[in-house]
Amino acid sequence: MMRPWMVLFVGTLAGCSMLRSPTVVSPDPGDRLFPSTARPGHTADAVELASWWRQFDDPQLTELVSRALNGNDELALARAHEAAVAADAHMVGAALLPSINLLGQAGRNKNLERLPFPPIATDKEVDLAASWQLDLFGALRGERDNVRWMAAAATERRHAVAVAVAADTVATYVAYQAGLAHIGVLQRTIGFQRAISELTVARVRIGFATRADRDGTDAGLAALSARLAPLEQQQQVYRHHLALLTGNHPEGFAPPRSSAVASFVALADRPEILPGQLLLQRPDLRAAHARVQAAAAAVGTAKAEFFPLFSIGLARGHQWVTPGSQPTLAANVFALGAGAVLPIFNAGRLRAQLRGARAQFAEATFSYNHVLLTALEDVDNACAGLIGAEAAREQWLDAEKSSVRAATDAERLYTAGRIDDLGRLVAQVDALEAEDGRISADAALELSVVSIYRALGGGWGEQNSTAAAQPHRRNDYVNVKR
Repeated sequence: MMRPWMVLFVGTLAGCSMLRSPTVVSPDPGDRLFPSTARPGHTADAVELASWWRQFDDPQLTELVSRALNGNDELALARAHEAAVAADAHMVGAALLPSINLLGQAGRNKNLERLPFPPIATDKEVDLAASWQLDLFGALRGERDNVRWMAAAATERRHAVAVAVAADTVATYVAYQAGLAHIGVLQRTIGFQRAISELTVARVRIGFATRADRDGTDAGLAALSARLAPLEQQQQVYRHHLALLTGNHPEGFAPPRSSAVASFVALADRPEILPGQLLLQRPDLRAAHARVQAAAAAVGTAKAEFFPLFSIGLARGHQWVTPGSQPTLAANVFALGAGAVLPIFNAGRLRAQLRGARAQFAEATFSYNHVLLTALEDVDNACAGLIGAEAAREQWLDAEKSSVRAATDAERLYTAGRIDDLGRLVAQVDALEAEDGRISADAALELSVVSIYRALGGGWGEQNSTAAAQPHRRNDYVNVKR
């Protein structure tokens, strides 16, 4: 016949085998290349991703991003949330250790058990008490791991906000500087178009042009002038958004003017080979992984709730009793004990809790898979956009060179008296239109570079990685076997 302690021992072993958390397995994105858009060339790395905007070689932009990362309200909120969850993780982890307390009490009471001594006495007691909940089945460890992984997810959420803030700041700055360049070109174009309109009026007076020609040039001037107000209004939108990103009041905020030469903003280096392992830099993917681990720990905790909970306690102190007017009695006192709680009937609460934990684990798994696929899509789309933007910019550069040559030739022919002033002005307007198109192509190229680094999760820095606090390994970023 099996003795009771043997039954408990066998039950403990069975419980430990049941309490294993779900297994996490790994199809790591590994060294996957992003195919249709990858070309031999520059390779991105973690150091480069940490402060990728410095590659624009624009001190004003670097300063603006630094101000955004230090002053953005959403990022401050993410930091506060991270600190709160980290405090929760510390509190839950402390439950695994013994607690020691100093207890004291004093009072006056009536107790008939003291007869024939006076039943009314004064009691005083000071005790040092220690208690420890034994985590034999891993309930507390599972809860600790759950909260620790949730703290890691909160850290990655802060990183994700930093990525978004940096990318939004750079994108808005690029658009703002491009807008300034567009306005400058448009104002020069309006000046030339006004000169064409005035020249056309003079030609109408001497019979070299018709009223239809005059109406056409006037309509062109009006159309160009009508484009100026929306551009200026859009610049206000960009200024207000930069103020929001940097934590400033929109009114009166003035972004710095780019100091870059040769263009409205210096063209950044961009990665042309994108190893799939760089996706592990993405905070949203890392946060999804942390939530999977947290959910797995919660399943283990839910299983442990079916097994006994053991605790031990020890107290030692000194007690004084003064019965009525009798002399005070004093003695050292102690207490030692152990307890156990085994759930017998709870109306299905524990089973429902386990089903819920398993469902949340499945939900976290599917969420991770979705985030992974979204990350792959983002990088592929950003790479395709980069290739298209580069091709478009090359075409606009050729168009600009051709129009500049045409304007130079028209100027020379006008000086030689071979064409009139109208032909020279029209050539200048054509050159400005090509310059405006090239500025748009520059902006589109730079925004595609921003999209690349946003898709790779650049902008939060390796020094802030949760790897310092959590055992993240490469094959930790995985799908989950259900």
